[in-house]
Amino acid sequence: MPARAMTLREGLRNPCLGALPAELASHELVRAAWDGIAADKLWDAHAHLLGTGDSGSGCTENARMHERWHPGDVVRRRAILNAACVGSDAVSVDGAYLQRLRSLADDFPIGARWLLYAFDHAHDDAGQRRTDWTTFHVPNACGEEKAVPGAGRDDLGNPLLVRHALSAGVRVIVAHAASLGHARDIDQPSQAMRPAFDLWARLMDEHDWQTQLFGDISAVFQANRTPQARRVVIQRDDWHARLLHGSDYPLPGVMPLYAPDALAAEGLLDARDADVLRRIRAHNPLLFDFVLKRSVRIGESRLPRRIFETRDFFTQTRHA
Repeated sequence: MPARAMTLREGLRNPCLGALPAELASHELVRAAWDGIAADKLWDAHAHLLGTGDSGSGCTENARMHERWHPGDVVRRRAILNAACVGSDAVSVDGAYLQRLRSLADDFPIGARWLLYAFDHAHDDAGQRRTDWTTFHVPNACGEEKAVPGAGRDDLGNPLLVRHALSAGVRVIVAHAASLGHARDIDQPSQAMRPAFDLWARLMDEHDWQTQLFGDISAVFQANRTPQARRVVIQRDDWHARLLHGSDYPLPGVMPLYAPDALAAEGLLDARDADVLRRIRAHNPLLFDFVLKRSVRIGESRLPRRIFETRDFFTQTRHA
């Protein structure tokens, strides 16, 4: 499957089925995923809260997402809301989004948590807020971004630029392990464009940042990521202590973004597991994402539990 391919094998729309049936909740694949995992340490490090502000939340969305002369934006909005099971008849988009997220969380053991990202307004080079560049705005009070368009400044997503923050002593989590897009190799005279993942990998191997640079693995197993990125993330066990689980919710509910059969064809999944994962996803994309990541393996290599037990990363006090 081409690196940027989407799949129609899973259909276009999230079926938004109800609670996970008992036979799936107790399936051996799900039980194996939780084996050794302390649920109260599982903090999803990359999930999104979206809304329109119809509940007084302060969230906004760009008007072009409702304008038929911007069909791409209209389709993108519909896909994201369908992924979150927010129907066109919802009394409140904010409320329906949050209610669905809570219902999905109910299929997890008590103690699991989700860290919900804000979406800042886009700003220009002078620091002025540009609402016309902002697709979604989610206030903070509740790599290369591809789920929604930003301000057209993909150059700022170059992984090598985080050296500035790292040099100042900041801990940095690179979203999606920089697994999509290309950036200029500013370390080289030619400044040729290279896969962003390769540039992030270079930083991960630089000794100076061993205690500061991390990556979340949200979206790495989407159909539009490269098999190479997936295999490296699984097999580089020297990186595993610096990788964090993230779902990028609601994107696991965007049906064309995941292809369990393709992952089986890559040799990462058992074909029988792919079918179970597909059935889980129809009910709970969040649980699907977790079980998928716990199920992929290459020989004896797999993603260890430390990647999923992220609570201590966020709660432990660190001293210089």
